[in-house]
Amino acid sequence: LALTLAHEGRAAEARTVIGPVLALQRALAARNHGDEWQHVELAAALYADALASPGNRSAMLHEAAALLDRVPAEMRATTTVRRWRGWIAAATTRTSAGRIGA
Repeated sequence: LALTLAHEGRAAEARTVIGPVLALQRALAARNHGDEWQHVELAAALYADALASPGNRSAMLHEAAALLDRVPAEMRATTTVRRWRGWIAAATTRTSAGRIGA
């Protein structure tokens, strides 16, 4: 929902939706004991928040990419992780090029 709202230009609503999800994922990460998939979930939440929060976009995208870079190679090869990596890389490129929109 947050991704859709961000893509529609409704950033404030997107932040309202993704905020609790991001807080939950960060809390889970703090207690994580080896669940590699949780890193993917946190990266996805960071990506959604980055699209809704232009002021922190670069840092969140960087954190999301770093999380996905650390998952095992077998996970990086999955379609789901490859897609998230692609979306994060594309958003990073748009941010670097000065095109902030999602």
